[in-house]
Parts: sequence; C-alpha cells; structure tokens
Amino acid sequence: MMSNSTNAIDGLILMGPFGAGKSYLGKLLCMQNIARYTDLEPIIYERFSNGDEFDLEGATHFLRNHYYEQLSSDRGLVAFESTGVVQRPLLLEIIEAFQVALVRVHTPRSVCLQRVNQRNQNSNHRINLDKAAEFFDYWCNKVAPTYEFALEIDGTDADAALRNIKELIVAKKSPLVTE
Repeated sequence: MMSNSTNAIDGLILMGPFGAGKSYLGKLLCMQNIARYTDLEPIIYERFSNGDEFDLEGATHFLRNHYYEQLSSDRGLVAFESTGVVQRPLLLEIIEAFQVALVRVHTPRSVCLQRVNQRNQNSNHRINLDKAAEFFDYWCNKVAPTYEFALEIDGTDADAALRNIKELIVAKKSPLVTE
C-alpha cells in the first residue's frame, strides 16, 4: 500500500550498529500491534550463508522481494531493521519507492558490545567483539551521517523509544496494524 497521503508512512526501518536494540524494538512494535515485524537476520543466515561464505546477491534479491511485498500490502505499518551498510543501494531504492521513515537507534558502545556478547552465547552466528567494536565506530562515524533520519531514539529506553515511534506514526497519519 503506497500511501495516498504524501505525509503518511508505509514503514519504519530501525537502523543502528550491532546490539543497538533494533530487533528488540521491532519485536516490541509487533507485540503491541504498532507494526508488523519480521526478524530477517536468522532467515538470511539460514538461507544465504554456509558459515564461511555469504550469498549477497541471493540475500539482496530475497530482501528486495520481502520489502516490496510487505510495504505493498494493506495490512498496516511494517517495521524492518538494518545496519544500512550492505543493503545501502537496496534501502535507497525502497526509500524512493515507498514512504519509509528511517529511525536511528542510539545506544552507547559499551551497551552494544555487552548485548553482542550476550547474543553470542546463544547464537550459531557469533560476531567477533573486536569487529563489533570497529563496526560501531564505523557505523557512527561513516554510515549514520549518510542517512536522513525521521527520528532518533534511545536504544536503552524501550518505553521512551516506543512512545517516540508512536508519536511519529501519529504525526505522519499512518495506520497501525489491525487484527
């Protein structure tokens, strides 16, 4: 459903480095019937990674189809997550095709690294903490400045983040998910 109103949004893309809280917030948005959300990371790793190699072309094709299908539906607002690095050309395509609000999830470096370490304990797809620290700095200094965010939220305060996202949705006159 591309919005008829130029002010309404069709979707949200939660953006931030590893451990910022993008997936957590996406799940909360879904649980509270604010937006539909699919945790794509496990699907992408399962379908397009064999551990040592990653099929970027196949993953991009899958993501493009997923974004278009979800954003074109009439089932209300949809939320995605992204670091905005590997998928940058695809994200720019989606932003041009739909009314999508980019939401920057700010979280302190130490908290992100703690979350990555905690996630590593329960995951088959571990992220090296040194690489996560490097990526955090790269994301904050090189990636984030290249995007125009509709909203910046605190990834350590889920209640405030949800409240701010709801305010954005109301301001943009976007429909919430309906059951």
